[in-house]
Amino acid sequence: MNKSPLLREASVHRALDVVEQSSQPITALELALAVGVSQRTLEHGFRELLGVTPAAYLRRRRMNGARHYLAHGDPDWTTVTRIALDWGFSHPGRFSAAYLALFGELPSRTLNRTPSKALCRPLSQTFEPIR
Repeated sequence: MNKSPLLREASVHRALDVVEQSSQPITALELALAVGVSQRTLEHGFRELLGVTPAAYLRRRRMNGARHYLAHGDPDWTTVTRIALDWGFSHPGRFSAAYLALFGELPSRTLNRTPSKALCRPLSQTFEPIR
């Protein structure tokens, strides 16, 4: 019996758990190391089960996280650059171009049409000091 497909499937499920539990952006190499398989094994598994590479999956996940914070952020308290950096995008211009290509609008537009301005304020700006 060929265990390769089973190994790849199990590796992908473990990788998804690692991503879900990670509080910081993670690279495809770090993910493979955390799961204990080669990058190639993980890549084959992701392509078979999800139709994308681990890097593409991680990037999309970060983009969706950034979009959530932009959609719920207050433009008076945060910036596109701050959110992009927080989600692991080191070049704001490239982030904006990728965001536009994926979501069909600039990140600044998402931020500026925010329905609720209080959701992403820093805690020090949200709560009154205890006296």
